[in-house]
Order: sequence, then structure tokens, then C-alpha cells
Amino acid sequence: MDRDFNAFPADEDGDALWLLATKGVDLSRRREIDFSVLMPSPQSAIDLAVELLRCEEKVSCTHDPDNVEFPMDVQVHPKLVPIHAAINQWQAELLEMATPFGGKLGGWGFEA
Repeated sequence: MDRDFNAFPADEDGDALWLLATKGVDLSRRREIDFSVLMPSPQSAIDLAVELLRCEEKVSCTHDPDNVEFPMDVQVHPKLVPIHAAINQWQAELLEMATPFGGKLGGWGFEA
């Protein structure tokens, strides 16, 4: 199968989606995508989680005591078709929301 660089651009997200497509994952089906946002403190994680809950998003939080700089992981779980544009849009919106609280993007994934 030849890679369509319009659907799978040559960047980290495009590469990840292309790898999934080559493994036979159906990327046309709407599914829950897990986006991770790493936060520097419990309070910053709570602040971001509250903002996401106000947007009526499903949210979960975990603590990683081994990560001193960003010990909190806030995950948001929207349902969408996993295409490059949708993933990039979500990441841009999450980064905009997380930046005032000191957060950074941690990645995304879903159960195939």
C-alpha cells in the first residue's frame, strides 16, 4: 500500500496513523481517543480537569511519582474519527488550555 501524504502527513501524528493503517486498523470508525496532558502539580491538573469538565468532556487523572517535573497526567477521552486533522485540532486546543497551567502535551492513543 502506498502512503497518501494528504491523509498521513510526514510528521509524528501522520507517521503514527500510517503505522496503524498498515496494521489494518480501521481509521474510518469513530472511537474514543485518549489525549494525555502532563501537568506540573496536582492543583494544575485539577484546574485543567475542571476546564475540560466544563466543556463536558470525559476526563481522568493519574499521578506518576517518578516524574518530578510533570507528575500529573490529565487524560481527556473525546469520541472522534482518528484522522490527522481532528487529532491536530484536539492537540492544539488542549495545548491552549493547558499552557496557562504549565502543562504540556503527552501524546495520544486508542485501543485498536
